[in-house]
Amino acid sequence: MIDLGESIKDVAKKMIAMNIWPQHVIETINLSLFNLINTLAHPSLSMLMLGHFFARDVIIVVPCILLLNWFFAKKDIKKTVLAAAFSGVLVIGLNLCISLFWRYPRPFMVPVGHTFITHVADVSFPYHISLISAVVISLLLQVGVRFQGSL
Repeated sequence: MIDLGESIKDVAKKMIAMNIWPQHVIETINLSLFNLINTLAHPSLSMLMLGHFFARDVIIVVPCILLLNWFFAKKDIKKTVLAAAFSGVLVIGLNLCISLFWRYPRPFMVPVGHTFITHVADVSFPYHISLISAVVISLLLQVGVRFQGSL
């Protein structure tokens, strides 16, 4: 049996030995990774503000960059912006489809870790990071727009 105190390396060794991916092993890895990125019990105010910015506000930066480029960039950049926006919409649609079939509670619903920002108890599939990743990768793949994709 795998307990939550084990390291990821130990869990991986056990998975190789068992030659299977049972749900409890995947959940153990998930919780181990979450515990690595979870905050301290008493973080400083600056860390809380930074965490709040990345959790809530950074998602607004992506459409703002796309809109600024759409309205103020050269005409050839608009095709790239449109492709990046399309990839973002495609990823959101894909995430919504996946979340219909794969329900997994968020850590604060279990409860695990420290919660400093209130969240809606919705699906846990990470659409924020996948949206940002899709747009950034789309911009990085386009020639001449690598600055916006590297932000």
